[in-house]
Amino acid sequence: MTVDGFRLIIYNKINKRGDKMAVSEAHKKASYKYNANRDSITIRPERSKGAAIRAAAVASGKSLQNYILDALNARMEQEGQPLEIEQTPAESGEEGG
Repeated sequence: MTVDGFRLIIYNKINKRGDKMAVSEAHKKASYKYNANRDSITIRPERSKGAAIRAAAVASGKSLQNYILDALNARMEQEGQPLEIEQTPAESGEEGG
């Protein structure tokens, strides 16, 4: 399903017995709102490298996503690249005036 050009994927939670639980409308709405402000970047490392990255994230006490984003931010800072790119009012959803 796509909404405004974004692919919306909603997963059903599975309880301890393995039964799928229905996702509430409030949860769907909150998930959509959260994901609307996010980008999706996929990386596909070799399995051994992926395992090493996951192990390093666990060892640092961070989620895999936070570990990778922190590493990217450190690299970008080292290279003098901006950590964020300024958005135009149209991109940020604000009206220009």
